[in-house]
Amino acid sequence: MSKIQRRRFDAQFKLDTLQLVLETNRKISDIAKDLGIHPELLYRWKSEQVADPEACVSR
Repeated sequence: MSKIQRRRFDAQFKLDTLQLVLETNRKISDIAKDLGIHPELLYRWKSEQVADPEACVSR
């Protein structure tokens, strides 16, 4: 049985995605579906961005 690897997203992808979330009137779930990622990931990135903008993009 093979081990499942997590996908890693670079800082630019996170920033572009957060920009979509913050600057459009679209639902986070719709944006996540279009990008092929889980909505909870976007909610986490958004809360990290609000709490500490530098920490969100450095991961």
